[in-house]
Amino acid sequence: LQACYNPPMSVRKASFIPAFLTLVGTIIGAGVFGIPAVFQHIGLITGSVVFLIVTLLILSTHLLFVEIIARDKARRRLPGYAGKIIGRWAQTVAVVTHSMQLIGANLAYLILGGGFLAVIAGYFGAIDNVLFWQIIFWFGGIFIVMSGLKLLTDVEVALTWMLLAVMVIMIILAIPQAQVVGAMMTNWGEAHAALGIFIFALSGFNVIPEVYEIAGRNVSKTRLA
Repeated sequence: LQACYNPPMSVRKASFIPAFLTLVGTIIGAGVFGIPAVFQHIGLITGSVVFLIVTLLILSTHLLFVEIIARDKARRRLPGYAGKIIGRWAQTVAVVTHSMQLIGANLAYLILGGGFLAVIAGYFGAIDNVLFWQIIFWFGGIFIVMSGLKLLTDVEVALTWMLLAVMVIMIILAIPQAQVVGAMMTNWGEAHAALGIFIFALSGFNVIPEVYEIAGRNVSKTRLA
């Protein structure tokens, strides 16, 4: 049940931007590949409506989680809060589901991260073996996480700025090639198929305790983030 509790973290000076970028960096990930495919399948109107609804629900759960964290003196993770508020059975369920979610997310990023590094390395004429870069990616992540919250935050902020810059450049370059034919179609019968992908793409639930710590345990700044 170690996953129920946060490791010791030093309280930083309240800082909105790093807290905000940590959450953004957590949310923007593998979901960017699934969302366009969903929109193409169910249409721009249907996709936008469902995406908005899921966004409001996720935002509500994030804000509610902040209120729970701020009112509890103990440092816990999601399973710990489930056990404290609902009961031991809920904690057991949350430990299993929380662990499976973390393992699944780590696996997805390990596959994607190693793959991207291999492509970049190959472009510069270096080793382009995917397994090699997946191992490098994994141990690099371990080193950063074990070095403490400060280094993790600094790396997350830097990488998030890079990610946002790359995405803006990609959007600008893609606009002249965009095809809008059929984009406005609606397919309400398949709207349910988007729920899982949108929830996965938008949720930053697991990192809310870290966001609270990075924001100096300032509730207002955490809510704003």
